[in-house]
Amino acid sequence: QITAEKANIILSGISSITEDIEKQRGIIKAAYGSNFQQVVQHSHSDVELYEAAQRHSMNYLEGELGAATSQLDSATRVINEQNETISDLQAKVSEVSSRAVVQAGQASRKETGYRKEIATLNNKQEQRREKICKFAEKKIRPIFNLRWHVIPALILLYSVCVIAFIALQVLWCDESWNIVTKLFGYIANTTFGKNISEYVGIIDTAAVALIGVFYKCLWLNPWDMAKKNEDMLKRVDNYIKKHDLL
Repeated sequence: QITAEKANIILSGISSITEDIEKQRGIIKAAYGSNFQQVVQHSHSDVELYEAAQRHSMNYLEGELGAATSQLDSATRVINEQNETISDLQAKVSEVSSRAVVQAGQASRKETGYRKEIATLNNKQEQRREKICKFAEKKIRPIFNLRWHVIPALILLYSVCVIAFIALQVLWCDESWNIVTKLFGYIANTTFGKNISEYVGIIDTAAVALIGVFYKCLWLNPWDMAKKNEDMLKRVDNYIKKHDLL
C-alpha cells in the first residue's frame, strides 16, 4: 500500500510534468496497471520517488504523444491519398470535359456541314424542278393555247358570223354585195329548197344550235385568269407524271 505521504510526492512529481487534470488522471490510472508499484517500493528516498513519478509521467506522455503522432500520420496519409484521388478524378473530369467540348464542336461543325449540303441539294432539286416545269409548260403550250385562245376565238368569230348571217337576211337585201340573199336564192333552186319551204328557218336554227353546242362543249373563258392558271398547272403536273420526269 502507498502511504498518503508517498501519494502526495507522486502527485507532485506528476504535476511538475503536466497540469492537465485529465492527463494526470490518465497517468495515475496507468501507474496502477504497470510496474510502477515496484518502483515505489524500491525508492529509498522521497527524491527518488519524486523523480520516478516524473519519469513515469514523461514515459506516459511520450507514449500518448507517439500514439497521437501515429494517428496523425495515418490520418495525414489517408488525407494525402484522398487528395491524390481527388486530383486524379479532377484531372479525368477535366480531360473528359475537354473531350466533350471538342466533340461538341466537331458535332456542331458536322451538323452545319450537313445542313449546308441539305440546303444545296434542296436548292439543286428546286432548280431541277423549275427547269422541268418550264420544259413541260413549253410542251403543253400549243394545246393549251388551242383550248384557251384559238377555239374560243373561233367560237366568237362563228357567233359573230351567224349574227351577221341572220341580220343580212332582213337588212340590205337588195344590195349587190349581200351574199346571204344570193345564197338563199341559190338554195331556193336546189332540191332542198324546192322540197322544204321553211329551209331558211331550218338553216338559221341549225346555225344558232351549233353556237350552243360549241359554247357547251368547247368554250373556255380566256379572261378567267384563275381557271387558266389552274388548268396550266394541272396540265404541267399531268405531263410530268405521264413522262416520269420527277
